[in-house]
Amino acid sequence: MGIQYFLNSLRIRPERAYGFLGALDALGFPMENVHIVWGKHWRDFEDQNALCDAAIADGFPQMELVRNIRRPGYIAAMWSFFRTFRAIQSHNIQRAMVFEDDCTFKIPYEYVKERLNDLPKNAKIGIIGWNMRNLENKRPLKPCTEYWGLGVVNERSSHNAANFYTPEGIQMIFNLSMKKEFQTIENIIGELHMKEGVYSLLKSIVKIHALQGRSDAMPGEDVEDQRRIANSDRWKQGYNVG
Repeated sequence: MGIQYFLNSLRIRPERAYGFLGALDALGFPMENVHIVWGKHWRDFEDQNALCDAAIADGFPQMELVRNIRRPGYIAAMWSFFRTFRAIQSHNIQRAMVFEDDCTFKIPYEYVKERLNDLPKNAKIGIIGWNMRNLENKRPLKPCTEYWGLGVVNERSSHNAANFYTPEGIQMIFNLSMKKEFQTIENIIGELHMKEGVYSLLKSIVKIHALQGRSDAMPGEDVEDQRRIANSDRWKQGYNVG
């Protein structure tokens, strides 16, 4: 089986998901391999405790560790990613790439595929979508293939705008999330830098959109994504797991 692509998107902002699917389609991504996992929206809950209780009841006991971080959007985002990761594991998908709906690929699908095919055979996590604006603390990456390196992109975190995962890599994330409090999925992935099977792309192929970090805003509360929403009716059918 080829790579399966998962879009982590808030169900309250479907226009972003449809816009992103249109952008992927224009770049030549195999749309039959693209799935949406709709995330939860934190404003659906009475308070932060109710949000954490719901996430724990959904099968993620580690969410107890983030109960007191005072950022309900972060809690909801972590829950959403855990649901996406669980969907990958439960469907026994061996090679998956998870997108956020507010990033943009710089290159067509064939070039993305070329870079993914260059991942070392033991790869469990491939960090693709790091943010150029946060590289003041960058440590040198040691190249291990034409496109991939060992090391860290950023001392404190990596960005999860678009990363490659195997079930083993996802299990590493789940295991670590049970051990200490992390505010974001980026923090967890950042902690895994330098671990066996974790690689960073030497040159980012993803552009972090201006709305990065604000995607849980309600419609009208922030500047809308200007990317064209192509064939939105088409995307409303299918493409859903989890």
